[in-house]
Amino acid sequence: MCMERLSRDIDNNVLQGEWHPINISRSDPKISHIFFADDLTLFATANQASCNTIMNTLNSFNLASGQKINLSKSKACFSANCQPHQMELISNTLSIKASVNFGKYLRFPIFHKRPTHSDFQFIIDNLHSKIAGWKTSMLNMTRWTTLAKASLNSIPNHVMKYIKLP
Repeated sequence: MCMERLSRDIDNNVLQGEWHPINISRSDPKISHIFFADDLTLFATANQASCNTIMNTLNSFNLASGQKINLSKSKACFSANCQPHQMELISNTLSIKASVNFGKYLRFPIFHKRPTHSDFQFIIDNLHSKIAGWKTSMLNMTRWTTLAKASLNSIPNHVMKYIKLP
């Protein structure tokens, strides 16, 4: 119920012109926020007025619900068009550290830019760690090959269900 209230507050701020949402692409509608379970991602233009609106909205949410946003777990990502001094000012105003990426969610990277080969190194590392954990001396070549095919294929296949590999 509290998250619905926060969503309505954000929508009201957008309607009143106090919160300026962003476009993901030119043809897409503007987006101001996304909820997933207990996670929240906010989108706004990078300026002081937006920072003040975001802080006021989060503070009123805190007062109304008794729940508080954990700013130490939060990250602020900026577009390539944002100037470094503006990023620092906004980051300090919001008390949220600036980051070049969102990190991982459910072990999958969340991309803020076009993914590169190095972004998927975790797949190779995962495969190597799995192989290193096997006691290969206990298996003959046929069993080892069967084990490798059965378990190693599932790792990249799982990732490729959600992310297009470069």
